[in-house]
Amino acid sequence: MRRLGRAAIALAFVVAVAGERSASAANGAKPRIPVNWSAAACATIVDRSATPTVHFDYTVPEEDVPEVRTADEVDDSRTHQFFAFRKQDAGDVLPTWITHADIVRSSLVDPEVVEADIDPEDILEDTSRFGADDWVRITPDDARVPISDAQAAMGVDWDVSGVAPGTYQIYGFTWEPVRNLWSPRAGFVKVIASTAEADAAGPSIILQRDEAQITAGTPYTVPGCVDVSAGSVVSVEWGEVVGTLIPSWEFALVDAPIDSGPLALEFVAPDAAGGKTIKLRATVTDTDGRSYTAYSPTVLAVAPNPDPGSGDDGGGDDGGCAVAPRPGAPAWLVLLLLAAPCRPRRRARDH
Repeated sequence: MRRLGRAAIALAFVVAVAGERSASAANGAKPRIPVNWSAAACATIVDRSATPTVHFDYTVPEEDVPEVRTADEVDDSRTHQFFAFRKQDAGDVLPTWITHADIVRSSLVDPEVVEADIDPEDILEDTSRFGADDWVRITPDDARVPISDAQAAMGVDWDVSGVAPGTYQIYGFTWEPVRNLWSPRAGFVKVIASTAEADAAGPSIILQRDEAQITAGTPYTVPGCVDVSAGSVVSVEWGEVVGTLIPSWEFALVDAPIDSGPLALEFVAPDAAGGKTIKLRATVTDTDGRSYTAYSPTVLAVAPNPDPGSGDDGGGDDGGCAVAPRPGAPAWLVLLLLAAPCRPRRRARDH
């Protein structure tokens, strides 16, 4: 019995040591280091004929440049890469992987990565959410940069000399599979071919991050900004967020005139949205039919209306409008909304 006890203890020790070694050889639970973007203007307009390179500043919350990586890491793990997305998407999470090549490399060292088990929708180059023209690399895949203070101090330079005109949102990407991480930069960058061809880049809009809770029936200022040509219009929709499903959008405002600058809109969530979590979708369209769609980057928790039925909630059969001008808004916007131009029951367009 004594020998058996010693054998059991010895076996337990071996298992414990093996477990420690296994745990120390994996980076799964290790926090990923994001890109902390420096404060910037909501809208940045870049004339590529005059300014072919755009510079972005960022910092890192801490350095992560290991002398030796864990056994399940690829040799360029713990690095940053940068992208520009020409299209926004209703989903909160971008694809985890960039290419099949990255998956293959990772599968050779990490048993958690099984190529056959990875959904194509979770690979940026394959997903149906973004086409090949909807995103561009600022940093090549084979030139990802170290996560260090020295590297961050140099910032990011984007060569836009050959970039198609349009509206872009900038993202940092922390490459440390399998739990890669995206870090969006606030605001948009609008690339124009020249001052004379500014309108050809199309209209631009972005909704900014806001953690506020809103209440049904109470005006909520929509943060963001726009850059549009004369005669452009904006439509605003809201939709309940349920799991990972794309919201079913309901119009709050349809084709209201809009000018460049900060958004001058206040959203009034209808009573039907009370107690739900929602997102907003805003689309600007110019006189040539070019459009651009933005989504609220965070979900909005809507508290129930404490006095339901006390006013127009924008979701009734009377066709009332759920977006109102904030104080100081242009007179034309006040008159427009008093005239109830929106058609909440109209079916949303696909963007």
